[in-house]
Amino acid sequence: MLVSGVVLLSLHTPPELKMVRIPLWVIVTIISRDVMLLLGSVVIHVICGKTKVQPRILGKIATVLQMIMVLWTLLKWDEKWVPYWALGAAVCTGVSGLLYLWDGMRQLSASPRSLPTPHQ
Repeated sequence: MLVSGVVLLSLHTPPELKMVRIPLWVIVTIISRDVMLLLGSVVIHVICGKTKVQPRILGKIATVLQMIMVLWTLLKWDEKWVPYWALGAAVCTGVSGLLYLWDGMRQLSASPRSLPTPHQ
């Protein structure tokens, strides 16, 4: 639901609504991280048999900042703050995505299936 709100608030709105648009690069960052997490979890599940996801505090912060950005825009509060909320949400989302990628790589490398098979 949060991603839907972010996407809808990035689209063109009629001038009479006087709403600030969320920048497209924020939406790209958020959706890219979510797609990466989905694909990564599928790959890990296929290779390792099970996926172990450890929530990160930075991911939680990213979600909170995304919520603030959406609410700030919907409530039409001081629009000069929207770029700051957007930047904070995008940076936290991107960094948390990199941390999840790091965790996934460690999980893959620890799997016995990831070891090379001996030649006979």
